[in-house]
Amino acid sequence: MLRGLAALAVVFFHALNVVRGTAAGTWIPAVIERTPLVVLQQGYLSVPLFFVLSGFVLAFVLSRDRTGPVLGFLVKRTMRIWLPFIACLLAFGLVRHCTVFHMPPNFGPWLYGHWTKPVSGWDFAATATLIGIFDPANYNSSVWTLVHEMRISLLFPLLMLALWGRRWPVYLLVALLLAKVGGYYSALYTETATHPGNLAYASLADTVQYAHYFVIGILLCQYRAAIIAHLRKLSPVMQGALAVVGVALYSGRVVQGHLPFIAPFDPAFLLGCTLLIGLAITCTESIILRWRPLVWLGRVSYSLYLWHSLFIITGTIWFGNRVPTWAILGTAIGLSLLVAELSYRYIELPTMTLGKRLSTWQRRPAIVTPPTFALQGQPVASE
Repeated sequence: MLRGLAALAVVFFHALNVVRGTAAGTWIPAVIERTPLVVLQQGYLSVPLFFVLSGFVLAFVLSRDRTGPVLGFLVKRTMRIWLPFIACLLAFGLVRHCTVFHMPPNFGPWLYGHWTKPVSGWDFAATATLIGIFDPANYNSSVWTLVHEMRISLLFPLLMLALWGRRWPVYLLVALLLAKVGGYYSALYTETATHPGNLAYASLADTVQYAHYFVIGILLCQYRAAIIAHLRKLSPVMQGALAVVGVALYSGRVVQGHLPFIAPFDPAFLLGCTLLIGLAITCTESIILRWRPLVWLGRVSYSLYLWHSLFIITGTIWFGNRVPTWAILGTAIGLSLLVAELSYRYIELPTMTLGKRLSTWQRRPAIVTPPTFALQGQPVASE
C-alpha cells in the first residue's frame, strides 16, 4: 500500500512539474502547498521511502529463507527489477526512434530536460545495463532510482551478513556513515562536473549515500516484532494520531531542513518512515489498508513507476499546443494506470515466475541466520 501511494505521488509530482510552465502553474502549486496534498509536490520523497521499503522487504526475504542460496536471491532480484525495466526501455526507445518531435513552449523545465540527445546504440546499451553510468533523461528519467536499487540489491546479502542481529545503535552509525561519505563525494562529483548533468544521478557516490536507507529498512525488519507489539497496544485513535505525525515528519512539515553535521542523514524523515511502515505492518485489518484500490495500487506500483513518464512526456510533446493541459495529463495518468495493470499481468508476473524457477536450480545453505521470531502473519510487499 505504501509503495503504491509513493508511486502515485511520483506520477502527480511529474504531472505538476509539467503544469508549472503553464498559466495554471502559477496558482495550482501554491494552493496545494497549503493543504495536506502537499505530498503530491514532494514526489521526490517517494524515492528514499522506496529504498527503506526495499531494505525491509529484502531483509525479510533473506532472513526467512533457511536454505535459499544467495545466488538464487540475486537471480530473483535481478529478474524482478531488470526484465520489466527492459520492456519499458524498449518502448521508450521505439517511441524515440520512430517519432519526430519538437518540444512545445510554455511548460515546466522538467519536460525540457528529457530527450535532448540523439538516440544511439551505445547509449541504449549503457542504459540497458542498469548499473552503469548513463543519462536517464535520454529515455526514462525515473529509472535513475533503479540504478541504485539494482546496485544495492546485488550487495544486499553482504549488508545483511554485516548487520543482521546487531543492536540498533550499530545500524544508525552505519547508516550515518554511509550518508555522510556518499553525500560528500556526491557533492564533490557535482561541483567538479565529473558526471555532468543528469549523469550525476547515477554516480557511485549516490549509491553509497542511498544505501543508508536500505540499512534503516534492515533495522526495521529486525525489530519488526517489537514494533508491532508496541503499536498493537495503542488505541485506534492513537494509531491514527501517529499516522498523522508520521506523514508530517515524512513531508517535512514538523522539522524543516537538515542538521548540517549529519546531513544528508535526516532523522525526522526516517522517523516518519518508521511510523508509517510500522503502522502498515501492524494495522493489517484496517478498512483503509484493505481497501481494494489501495491494494491494487500497491500491486502495480512498480509498473506504474516505470511507465508513467512515457505517457506524460509523449502526450505533452504531441498535443501540448492543441489540447488543454488538464486533458493531456488526465489521459496520461489514466493510460499509465491501465498499462501498469497490463504490465503487471503480462510482464511482472511471468518474470517473477522465471526468477523463482532459475533460483531453485542449485540450492545450498544461506549465509544469513533466520530470525527467531515470525512476522505474525503480517503481509509484506512482493519480492
